[in-house]
Amino acid sequence: MNRKGLGVGEVFIYILAAVTFAVIMLFGYKAVNSFLESGEEVEFVQFKNDLEDSILKIYSEYDAVRVKNFYVPGDYRQICFVDFEVPYIPSCTGEVIACAAWERVSDRLAGEADDDKKAEILATVEENVFLTPLQEHPRIKAQDIRCAEGAGICCFPIVNGRFELQLEGRGDATKVARPLVE
Repeated sequence: MNRKGLGVGEVFIYILAAVTFAVIMLFGYKAVNSFLESGEEVEFVQFKNDLEDSILKIYSEYDAVRVKNFYVPGDYRQICFVDFEVPYIPSCTGEVIACAAWERVSDRLAGEADDDKKAEILATVEENVFLTPLQEHPRIKAQDIRCAEGAGICCFPIVNGRFELQLEGRGDATKVARPLVE
């Protein structure tokens, strides 16, 4: 037997095994990463639906009050709700994108005297809930919302992926506020 031929064959087998292992690891990493990303997307859609449904359920129940906990997947620090019915205030202290959206819609509404036209403009708004920091996510549009004390924008901190809201039905909208501390 030729020992040199046997050595080259073993090296070839080790190289082939290493390449096969590397390819399996690469595809495995991509697959696991894809599963994690789609899992986060599903969690976000569940959060979005839970928030929109909670606001929708209570808005027609006049004076009904519920305190609800929400869990947000991802690394968000703040959530802001914009009430487009309130005219824009130049000293807006909320999320920059939320303030810009509020200003843009207020400018469109300012030129309209007709209530039907205003309702039409408000119906075209695609988003009235904003998360910080901005990331790619489905837009959140909650049923008619009002901020406490007539403010046009209200922001709440998200701590450890969780925040709490007090939802109050106003008959034609849902008022969002910080829960009262007892």
